[in-house]
Amino acid sequence: MAANNKCSDCGADREEKYKNDSCCKACRYKRNRAKRDADMLAKGKQPYGSGRSPNCSKCGKPKDKSFLSSGYCRACKLESIATKRATARIEKGQRPFGDGRSFNCYKCGKLKENLQHGYCNECHSANDRERRMLNKQAPEFLEMERRKHLDRSSTDPVYVYKRAVRGFTNKRIKTGVLLRKPCEICNAEKVDAHHDDYTKPLEVRWLCRKHHNEHHRNNGEGILPENLRG
Repeated sequence: MAANNKCSDCGADREEKYKNDSCCKACRYKRNRAKRDADMLAKGKQPYGSGRSPNCSKCGKPKDKSFLSSGYCRACKLESIATKRATARIEKGQRPFGDGRSFNCYKCGKLKENLQHGYCNECHSANDRERRMLNKQAPEFLEMERRKHLDRSSTDPVYVYKRAVRGFTNKRIKTGVLLRKPCEICNAEKVDAHHDDYTKPLEVRWLCRKHHNEHHRNNGEGILPENLRG
């Protein structure tokens, strides 16, 4: 290339895009960067790339180390997020945070049995069945369920105790000590052995799966030994 195509700073050949400039791309970037830094210093501000101000731009207090890349300190950042979320909910016609969940099911609109859930019992069960049907053949889902079961078996003493009681009861059913009876509510033949008191494994009530689940939703779990009660 001709000598006049050389960069005036480093002497390297200028790129085609910079043929009308006196510098190559890298040197032009350095010059522009130095000019911007000088302008910032003249205004009494920190140069670009030196990080945000160590003080919160809202309250002026020093920021935590983990919030130096943010314009606010931790408290002001959380307050800003909470305000935006509350405003968005009000604009959507939803109840503000802190007022508790809605009294009605998000899916069907019926009154919910349990306010801690987003759905009524019927919709909650339907969503769970649908999720399991969609994922029951996926290896990742099966592995997750297996891990969940193993972790619970090794860390939850209540779960381990209940499983032992159910095993004891099932063995007595197979040997004929306990005889299955129809569901005490609907007389269905296919029933589960329900324990109102897990300390008495041979005292069971016979309920079909529907009424068994309904009983637990409305009344919770059976009585546990004193050392396992929460």
